[in-house]
Amino acid sequence: MPPFLQRLSPRERILVLITAGACFAFGNLLFLSYLFETHDRSRAALASSQLAWKLAQLDLADEPLTQSRTAWLARSQPKLGQTSPQRAGGELLDQVKHFADASKVLLQNPQVLGAETPAAGSSATTAAAAASRQDVAISIVAVGDWKSLVDFLTALQAKPEAFIVPEVATLRSEPNDPQRMRAELRIARWYAPAGS
Repeated sequence: MPPFLQRLSPRERILVLITAGACFAFGNLLFLSYLFETHDRSRAALASSQLAWKLAQLDLADEPLTQSRTAWLARSQPKLGQTSPQRAGGELLDQVKHFADASKVLLQNPQVLGAETPAAGSSATTAAAAASRQDVAISIVAVGDWKSLVDFLTALQAKPEAFIVPEVATLRSEPNDPQRMRAELRIARWYAPAGS
């Protein structure tokens, strides 16, 4: 027994041993919690690395598809070129009116919004859109029964090579006739980016 414990009374020795045991247990708990946190962080980092590796492998496997898609876009996507955005918007509106007539949908409040490049934002999708296209858009309100509106929207998107895209759609039933629907639409044609 160490000399400093010999000078203590039996009761003081028990108190010292209890205190030392509590400190030892508390120190071990702190150390174990640090080990578990480190283990959890390491597992999360490993899972993240494995996911990144799998995504990279998928990208490599899809490279031929990506290259063929890029080549198809370069060949097929219309170029705004010398056409004014207002004229291109008018042509888009005429096409949309043709689809509406064929589907028996009534168009209201047509507006040509002109050309715009999607704003480069913080998201990767928005940045990719800004680099891949230039929009000419119109805004309309389409009114018809449910089937007519579905036929109209289907006809708009039936030919991918037309690059006509309903970008924003808000559907509501007409207040005075619940069988009729009202769709507020922003329809765009995606042209090749400027300078391509």
